[in-house]
Amino acid sequence: MRGLVVVSALAVALGACGGKASRTDVPPETTSITGGAPAATGGVSATGGAGGVSATGGVSATGGVSATGGTVATATGGKRSDAEWFRECTGADTLRLQRLTASDIERTLEDVFDSSGTRLGRPWPALRQRGLGSVTVEEARALVQIARERAQQYSAEHADECPDELACRPNLADLGLRLFRRPLSEEESASFEMLFERAAEEASDPAAGLSAVVEAMLESPYFVFRVETSRGGRWSDWTVAARLAYFLWRSGPDAELRNAATRAELSDREGLERQVARMLDDPRAAYGFAAIVEEWLGLAELGEPGFALWPAEVPLAEMAEQTQIFLERAYAEDRATLDELLLATQAPLNAPLADYLRVPSDGLGARFSDVELEPAKFAGILTHGSLLLTAGTPSTRGKLLLGRFLCTEVGASPPSVELPQGNTRRERYEAISSSAACAGCHQLLDPLGFALEGFDDLGAPQDALVNGSIAELDGTSNVPFDGPRGLAELLAGSRQVSRCLVRRFGEYALDGGQGQVHVLQSGTPLPPAGEPPPPPAPLTCLASAFERGGGDLRSLLAGLAQSDVFLRASADFQLPSVRASERTPLEHAAGNGDALARSAASLVDSPLEIQSYAEALAALAREGAP
Repeated sequence: MRGLVVVSALAVALGACGGKASRTDVPPETTSITGGAPAATGGVSATGGAGGVSATGGVSATGGVSATGGTVATATGGKRSDAEWFRECTGADTLRLQRLTASDIERTLEDVFDSSGTRLGRPWPALRQRGLGSVTVEEARALVQIARERAQQYSAEHADECPDELACRPNLADLGLRLFRRPLSEEESASFEMLFERAAEEASDPAAGLSAVVEAMLESPYFVFRVETSRGGRWSDWTVAARLAYFLWRSGPDAELRNAATRAELSDREGLERQVARMLDDPRAAYGFAAIVEEWLGLAELGEPGFALWPAEVPLAEMAEQTQIFLERAYAEDRATLDELLLATQAPLNAPLADYLRVPSDGLGARFSDVELEPAKFAGILTHGSLLLTAGTPSTRGKLLLGRFLCTEVGASPPSVELPQGNTRRERYEAISSSAACAGCHQLLDPLGFALEGFDDLGAPQDALVNGSIAELDGTSNVPFDGPRGLAELLAGSRQVSRCLVRRFGEYALDGGQGQVHVLQSGTPLPPAGEPPPPPAPLTCLASAFERGGGDLRSLLAGLAQSDVFLRASADFQLPSVRASERTPLEHAAGNGDALARSAASLVDSPLEIQSYAEALAALAREGAP
């Protein structure tokens, strides 16, 4: 019932968020939630200047990372028009092709095949990557190997249900619905049926035909990529179902959500509200919430291959598990608020992690239990090893805090800078900040990063001075704090932080949290001068609702899932024709990938990740891999 109450309460606010809200609910000195930090005399530019320092001072109002995965940068700052903000937030006149991550694929396969243990391993890029990239042959090979294993397992379990192609049609239709997250077209059904017949005939075994079809579906770009179709300015119900599922659960739609899409209930406000409430009450939402927070703070980077080079005594697995348990438990126990994330005095610990953190481990074993921590040293997720290890120095920690909590991006540091000599690390960084070449950034970053100097670059406690200041917060300059707890209290009470958080969660809702959304501009121009612009970005309204609701992150998820940011479609795009095929599963998938890439490329002349995936599959098919 709680979910229905939450969603219903937010529906009142969302009435304005649907496109009728005025921008006056954001004071002039506060940047729109999709922009950067507010301009402030003497501040550091998020986008330009030598070393990140603006020639005129002030943080660019349009700095920071855009909702569409790129970087927004202007030299002059200032507010954008409503039309510009709207296009940035909604991806107006765009097509989105989003590649699933390794964890998305693993969880989807577990749900579809009612099994566990599928792991794609290192070759598949599971982490967030800004911008466009290519799928390598090795990445494709990892997926093809899993596809073949799953296909053989499924065909062994269901061979009795498929003595021939005709009897197997219901199985194929159901698999297509669950793996492609939409019904198969008539062309696709005919193509898979031909593939079934050829494989079964060559092996004189219907199970081989079933295995070939399942493998082809799992290798298909329509499984590996979320291809979002729309018509008339709104996503199809099937696209909305997939967006909801991967936003809130990080897996595909379940049976009830698929049934709602079949009945077109997701196009109805009340039907959508019921599904969002149900999904937020589902245990899978706790995992989805944890995934969003980990993406927001960059915590998933503990999985980077480079971390394997760290000393063996660093309990990387325990640090990652601690954060996962902390976040999932906060959601499940109705404590998913900004205050809880930043100010929690308890943390899950087991004996190895407690010993590493020099916390009494009496009564602890291999399993995690909540332990009350010393407030002077620990402050919620800010002092989790999963965060501390992603940024080990005062400068990198300051940059992380600025970007994640204040939506202020600072330019990259010079390629080679020698740290001055000093008795302590803090003294050495203070010496760097006095250098004319480095002062602009380091005077902004280091005093903020000093809050976490109670932990070394391996996340272990150390004796150090931990007071510092924030260069600018809520219109006030040089705001001091004492220790991680003092910093956490400032961040938890800041309007600027809460609005940045809504912006970051809004980005996640738009691109699934991976920064791998392909934005293909259709070339539709902005409205001519004198004509009314599109309605303002609804994230502004949601930010106000979030603040009034006491920073309830579960309510924020409900609001985003029903907002125009999430539901307004981009340029109309329908699936390309499928050529009937009697080829191998790999060739079948590669051909469909090539057809999809060609259709998508008609919107813009740009290299596509989908094309690189199709080419990788074709290369594997030629060599008979894996």
